[in-house]
This record gives sequence, C-alpha cells and structure tokens, in this order.
Amino acid sequence: MTPRKIQATREQELVSRILAGDSEAEEVLFTEFEIPAKVEMVVRMNTKASREDQHDLVADILGVILVLLRQGKLDFNRGNLGSFCYGVARNKIREFYRSKSTSRTDASAEMHTVPFEDTAAQNKELREQLAALTRQLDRKYQRIIILRYYEELSIEDIASQLELTVKQVYNQLNYAIKQLRDRVT
Repeated sequence: MTPRKIQATREQELVSRILAGDSEAEEVLFTEFEIPAKVEMVVRMNTKASREDQHDLVADILGVILVLLRQGKLDFNRGNLGSFCYGVARNKIREFYRSKSTSRTDASAEMHTVPFEDTAAQNKELREQLAALTRQLDRKYQRIIILRYYEELSIEDIASQLELTVKQVYNQLNYAIKQLRDRVT
C-alpha cells in the first residue's frame, strides 16, 4: 500500500472514531496530521491581519473544523482531510475580511496602532525569506507555490494549467507547504 493510501486510511479511521464520539481520536487526528500548524500557515500566507487577529482566526478555524468533523461533514469522495481543512480555512478567512470591511472604524483604529513602515518592512522580510525557501524546493513544487500564492490562481486553474487533477494539486501544494514549514523550523 502506498503512503498516500495509508494516510487516507488512517484519516478515515480517525474520522470514523470522531463520529462515534471518541475525543481521543480528535486529539490524535489534530496532532498526527499537524492540523493546527497547517491552518496557521494558511492563515499567515493568506492574511495581512495582526498576529492577535491571526491567532483568533486560527482558533476559530480549528473550532469549526472540529465541529464539522463531529457532524460528519468530511466527504472522502470529494477530497482528503487536508483539502477539507484548507476549504474551511479559506471560508473563515473570507468571512473575517467581510466582517472587517463592514466595520471601518475597527480597521482605522488598527492602522493607527501599527506603524505602516514596520509592517511593510516585516512583510518584505517575510516575503524574501519565503522566496528563498521556495527556490530550494523541487521545480514542480516551486511551480505550485508560485501559481497559488504569487499569481493567486485557484486550485482548479492550476490543475487545468498543469494538466493535473485537483487532488494532485492539493497534494503537491500541501507537500510543498510542509517542506517550507520544515525548512523554517
């Protein structure tokens, strides 16, 4: 059995246990598949919010993922655990920005508390570090990262452009992010 099939089988086993009410399986799933770290990476790569807002957003996303898993909303016929978590994260990030845009007073207050130059310098430094780490990846993973995060293409558009399935794109993207995270630590 291939490593991907072993992982998929393990995901399905743990999700089945969660549906049966096994709280230990929840902890194992989140730890074994590094869900909090992956969600944090998605939030950091897709938001320009303050660290505090990012932390709150990660906590919200993890809570929603857990609730949805308990409700049996993960359909393995549509994707794996990683794509499910990524979808939840993207939806919560959109919701976060919608709520921020409706309350302009909060946004203007936040802008006054964080000097623009410091934030710009930190973002530039982070982008340079990520670019250097991305250049260390194999070419196929570099392509996925560039298309997704720099050219901001959807997963479906990337799949079409590279003549891959959506699942292959998700898997390569998740692997590339894991490689980047491993190189950061």
